Amino acid sequence: MKTILFIDDDEAVVRSLENVYHDYKNVRVVRCLTVKEALNAILEHRPDIIFLDHEFTRRGDEGLEVVRELRSSGNPALIYSTTMTHRDEVLTEYEKLGIELVGKTNLERIREIIEQP
Repeated sequence: MKTILFIDDDEAVVRSLENVYHDYKNVRVVRCLTVKEALNAILEHRPDIIFLDHEFTRRGDEGLEVVRELRSSGNPALIYSTTMTHRDEVLTEYEKLGIELVGKTNLERIREIIEQP
């Protein structure tokens, strides 16, 4: 069974995700406020698929930092961005890295990803 990990900094989003996916035994939702916390959560849960927020702080770009760290370490997890940003430079960077932007509210697409064999 695949392990799915949602990483977000917003406590309300984390609670909502837990409520939506509570029936999925392979889905974990973790609140992370730093890149280090996100990387530790990934090491702990060893997910096959990661749904990753972009901004953990006002500075932003933590999502891209996590992606770059995972790619440089050879981590094979599939990564999807749940960012809701409209900043073109951020969206372009995810696109360059081959990461699909699914957002937080596209529940149909997220379920497709979770349920694919």
